[in-house]
Amino acid sequence: MNQSDNKQSTRERPKKHRLLPAIMKGLSIMAITRGDIFYVCPQPTCGSEQRAGRPAVVVSNEKCNERSSVIEVVFLTTRDKTPLPTHAQVTSAGRQSLALCEQITSVSVERFGDYIGHVTGEELRAINRALLISLDLPAGGLTVQADKQNEESLMAQVALRFVEDYLRTKSYSSEE
Repeated sequence: MNQSDNKQSTRERPKKHRLLPAIMKGLSIMAITRGDIFYVCPQPTCGSEQRAGRPAVVVSNEKCNERSSVIEVVFLTTRDKTPLPTHAQVTSAGRQSLALCEQITSVSVERFGDYIGHVTGEELRAINRALLISLDLPAGGLTVQADKQNEESLMAQVALRFVEDYLRTKSYSSEE
């Protein structure tokens, strides 16, 4: 593990590019990458869903981030929570926080506010492990020293799980 993994990222604000110009009507949208931390503007919630209007870590894959107007995030909280294996420690947001990986949320890029920073490599690996547990996915070869290929494989498994859940939900709603 190199020292840069343990230090808070000093990555600059992402470069701008156009994302789905037809949908976004030519607005210049910043490049969004996995592990970025953004403030997400408020939206209505119900029950125990995490209220937006708080920092969130981008967990969707780079292809989706480049082409989609909806990005998957996990919200951060600074509140004391019962320790769960689906939580990951994050300090890159400026405060000691927990990434709540049991509550993956799809958010329109229009709700993204200020860029806060980027998680460290160690924090991203902890988020990956928490996502594996939350989605009940096999760990495969993912270890603390995970390389890019393993992370891409993990994201493919996560995407497959989302599609399966969506199709299962779709089939339930069509039966009604």
